[in-house]
Formats: sequence, C-alpha cells, structure tokens
Amino acid sequence: MQPNFLTDSPLSQQPLFELKNVTFSYANSQNQLLDNVSLSLFPGENIGLIGENGCGKSTIIKLLLGLCFPNNGTLNLFGRKVLWGNNYPQLGYIGDPSYYPGELGLPTGILVKELVQIFKSLCQQEKELKDLSYREIEERLQIPSFYESDVSKLSKGQRIRLMAFLALAKKPQLLIADEATEGLDKEGKEIVLSEVQRLANCHQAGILWISHRRDEVARLTDKVYELFQGKLHEQDSQCFDCHIETDSVNAEAKKYFNLSKDGAFQALEEIFTDSSIHKFQMTGLLQKRENL
Repeated sequence: MQPNFLTDSPLSQQPLFELKNVTFSYANSQNQLLDNVSLSLFPGENIGLIGENGCGKSTIIKLLLGLCFPNNGTLNLFGRKVLWGNNYPQLGYIGDPSYYPGELGLPTGILVKELVQIFKSLCQQEKELKDLSYREIEERLQIPSFYESDVSKLSKGQRIRLMAFLALAKKPQLLIADEATEGLDKEGKEIVLSEVQRLANCHQAGILWISHRRDEVARLTDKVYELFQGKLHEQDSQCFDCHIETDSVNAEAKKYFNLSKDGAFQALEEIFTDSSIHKFQMTGLLQKRENL
C-alpha cells in the first residue's frame, strides 16, 4: 500500500514536509530508486522508514536537505519548495554526515566548545542558556567530555552525539534522523534515543526516523513504512506486540516496547551479547494492529 498523507490532518493543515509523486534516479543509472513516491508528515507525527541498504532511504534525506533534486514530482519543506541554500531553523538532522568522501557534515578546524558557543549565538538562545533543561541536554549527551577536541578528530560516536545536541537543543519542529545511532555504544545509543523521545513527548515535534533497527523504529514512531523497489509500502499490520525488560548488574533496567517480530529478535540479539544482563522478562501477543 502506497501511503499518502496529503489530505488534511487533525494535527495541522500544514505538513512539515511533503513529497508528491516523486521519481528519482541518479544520472547514468538504470536503477529508479524512487517511483512515484508520496509522503507527508505533520506536526506531532512520528514516521519510521525501513528498507534494505541501497534501497533509497538516504536518497529521501538528500532530497529533503536539498543535496539532490527529484526527476519528477514536487518536494516541499515547511511549505516551501526545497532549494539548496534555503535556511530551515525549524529543522534538526542527526545521522552519518559522510554523504561525500572526506566530509564530516560539521565545521572542522574548530574546538567542540567553540562550535557549541557559536551555535548558541546563532540560535539567539542567550536567554535560554539560563534554562537548566537546555544545559542538561549537553550534560546528558556528555558533550563537555570532549569540549577540548577538534571536531575533525572526533570519533564517529562523538560526532553523532554532537549532531544530536545541535539538532535537539534548538527544539526543532521537524527532526530527520538517518541511522542516527550507528557508531554509538549501548550507553550512547540509549542517551540519544531518550533525548529524541523527550523531544517528541514535550514539544510535539514531527520525526522521520530512518533505521535498519526495527526495535528503534517501534520505540520512536507511530507509523512504519518500508521502501522496496522504489515504492513505499505500509508494514504488515500483523505484528508481535512484544515487551522486554532487562535486569542488569551495572545499569538501570532497559525496556523495549511495542516490538514487531523482527524488532524482538534484534532486541534479543542485543541482550544475549550484553554480559551485564543476567535476567530478562519477555511478554507478547500476536495481534492485528493498524500500525506498529
């Protein structure tokens, strides 16, 4: 089933982004990555997108960021046609920034603490700096621990944490995430996921979460679609509504909610390879649900 959220939404009359009948293939390629794809996301909606490597998930991100343009169809972001050079202060992005070899997606030749300060000034949030909740985002993501590092010297996990801070601290209306936990250890992954949940719950941000981790998608999103052979398909409505809670000797209990069958297997794989977990409880029910 090809999703189309182009009709009016009870959450808002204005979509945060809108792809309408978008077709895309790279130059000199016979492979059509997107075939007449339509998708919109409104404030407060959280949509998950899954698919095999190379299926075109990241191409959708590139289109939304203005890094490439559709062969056919229309593409709008915050009610405007997407163009390279447009400024979108309401947009936050977390993901692997290495779309092109050697690029980090972040300024280099600058210390992390300097970049953070420039970011705060650009966002004109000087008053907000007195707000403890704002400063807590830095602490929870452990940004001060690598303040004195040059951005170009950061590990991939540190870059992702820094991108998460830059995206989340400004409380965006729309958060786009592309494999946003890749390269993070388990602690870092949990921190980022928790902060994204906090944004969704407290500020009603719209979220497009792209990941091969179905447990993450189930945790953070309300609707899940798979990109396959250029088409978006609603995920099978029959799912295993699985809940898992762990008991760890070194950390707080970890909980997984509303997992699909595949998500449950991924969560169990993570549990069985974590030596700190000595007990877990799993409950589930096979049932028909409209969405994950």
